Amino acid sequence: MPCRLSRLAAALRSAPSRVRDLQRTEARSEPEELLRARRDLELARESMRNAAYAIFWVNADGSVMDHNLTAVRLLGSAADLTDTQLDDFFAESRSAWLQIWQSLVNRGSYAGDMTWRRAGGVGFPVRLVGHRVSYDGRFYGCLFVADRTEAKSAEDRLADTNARFRAITENTSDLVFVLDRDGVTTYVSPAAARTLGDRERELLGRRSGLLVHEQDRSQVERVLAEARRQPGRTFRLENVRAWRRDGSWLHLDGAFTDLPDVRGVNGTVVVYRDVTESRRVDRDLQESRRRLAILLGNLPGLAFRCRYDRDMTLEFVSGGSLALTGYRPEQFFGERPLKALDLIHPDDAEQVRSVIRSAVESGNVYEHEYRIVTADGTAKWVWEQGVGVADENGEIAALEGFITDVTSRVEAERTIRRLNEDLERRVAERTRDLQETQEQLIASEKMAALGGLVAGLAHEVNTPLGLGLTAASHLRDRVLATRRALEGGGLKRADLDALLRDGEEAAGLIEANLSRTADLVQSFKRVSVDQCSEERRTFDLGEYLAAIVASLRPQYRRRPVRIDVDCAPGVSVDSLPGAVAQIVTNLVQNSLVHAFAPQDAGTIRIAASARGDDVEVVYADDGRGMDDAVRRRVFDPFFTTRRSEGGSGLGMHIVYNLVTGPLGGSIACTSRPGEGTTFRMTLPRCPAPAETVGV
Repeated sequence: MPCRLSRLAAALRSAPSRVRDLQRTEARSEPEELLRARRDLELARESMRNAAYAIFWVNADGSVMDHNLTAVRLLGSAADLTDTQLDDFFAESRSAWLQIWQSLVNRGSYAGDMTWRRAGGVGFPVRLVGHRVSYDGRFYGCLFVADRTEAKSAEDRLADTNARFRAITENTSDLVFVLDRDGVTTYVSPAAARTLGDRERELLGRRSGLLVHEQDRSQVERVLAEARRQPGRTFRLENVRAWRRDGSWLHLDGAFTDLPDVRGVNGTVVVYRDVTESRRVDRDLQESRRRLAILLGNLPGLAFRCRYDRDMTLEFVSGGSLALTGYRPEQFFGERPLKALDLIHPDDAEQVRSVIRSAVESGNVYEHEYRIVTADGTAKWVWEQGVGVADENGEIAALEGFITDVTSRVEAERTIRRLNEDLERRVAERTRDLQETQEQLIASEKMAALGGLVAGLAHEVNTPLGLGLTAASHLRDRVLATRRALEGGGLKRADLDALLRDGEEAAGLIEANLSRTADLVQSFKRVSVDQCSEERRTFDLGEYLAAIVASLRPQYRRRPVRIDVDCAPGVSVDSLPGAVAQIVTNLVQNSLVHAFAPQDAGTIRIAASARGDDVEVVYADDGRGMDDAVRRRVFDPFFTTRRSEGGSGLGMHIVYNLVTGPLGGSIACTSRPGEGTTFRMTLPRCPAPAETVGV
């Protein structure tokens, strides 16, 4: 449009000179030249009147001297525009005419875009081209005005299109290039520059937009040429390798579209998508599938996938099926495929369905063992683990899992089970034998303890009986002597007084020693009967402990060892006195054997006190003590540090069993070498009947 305006303006600028030429021609009266001049002038007027553009002749003050009809139509005015001010038509600044006139005067021309206002006040865009015209020594303005409404709309649309294009290309992760007809890059998207590691200006002017691997270059050139031969059609090329600045290679998929008639493009648009990562993922996936295939092929079993339908139709079976079932994988597919359910042993089929159904309904992984029948009819035990696979609707559509042969393990378990049962039977028999032996040893231990009591009692009773016997013998001799004196008639009163005096002394001595003997026998009887009896009765704990110690005195009488009993009065218990007697006896014997050497002096203290429903009995000696290794095993059966001296190792074990068993209590041992040993027992004052079972 500016070019056509310029040509029309040039024709109109020459109109004044042609008028002057016409006037000079008329003065010379040259008909031929006059006719030509009039024709040219008329042509200029006709061109002005019928021009497609509004034409205004304007004075220096901006008043309209003349105009064509197009000007009236342009402004939507019904009246003649002559003598109107041009700046009345300006929608923006009314002072714009001064700038236009200054440009006409100084430069001889003006060109620019403006917004004018129609008669109704509606603004519209125009293109104004003006030229300075001289006539009779004065300057005038010849203005050509074109309505740019449609052109402006098209330009706006083009600008919007370009803006969208820029927004898309500058924000997409794809690599976008525009190449001219020679294949030179005229546009580079930011993503392309970022991905290639170059600046945009470094990529502009480069052929093909990027540095293509030499093995792919011919393919790119071929597709680019094909796209130029068929404008508007998109051609694609996959896996184009392009070099990055850091030396690495990108893998790109390209789309080539030639758009020669699109303003702002005028060339070929090339869009590359970076598929380097997806290619790597594809390679990794292929490698993973290859490894999986190798793994599945070497597994001692078969992997499978089947539909979760009535027949559990198989979709995949690994190569391990041949070794496991005797059937090749392809035999499970085809026109007459084998069914997975046909391989399951008839007796196990329902159980298999039940396990799978239960696991699928609860959303859990299932695993179970069952039997299959192989191609040669052999029954095998297999272990299967699987899981339900849901479809896009969340419904279980398939099962995936693994099956392996466990026949050897099942048979081994059966053998082990039989061996275990036989072993348990033998252990039970040996346990019964050991229990019988232990009971015999415990009985022997009890009898040995009782024998010790008897031996001690015999030794202890022997002294008072001997003294009594001596006194009786002396008294008998005195009586016989007195009888002889009486029979001989020589008995004196003094002899009789001496006999009575000696008889009274002997009787007292006999009575005292017999009384001591009776006490010893009674104490022995009470303790020995209690030790041999499991009868429960109520007794005073302090008195009973004193009686036990008294019965044990013969065992330590000749040693420098003292036993003290410290028990609060009135502590009565409803328990088993025999068990209590055996506990104290075993503890004292243990101290005499292990805590004190025969020549060592020492003290054993037995203290008892009430603790609510319990009594606490503390047995302590100040002997040589034990190290931790011995202390930890002190209650173990058959453990003794005097095996070579005849120790059985059952004494402390019996103590532990009596305390924790029939008496229903607890016992703890504390000891250190050189600091003595303490046994602390807590016993119910009235143990429950269930706890009074003998040991």
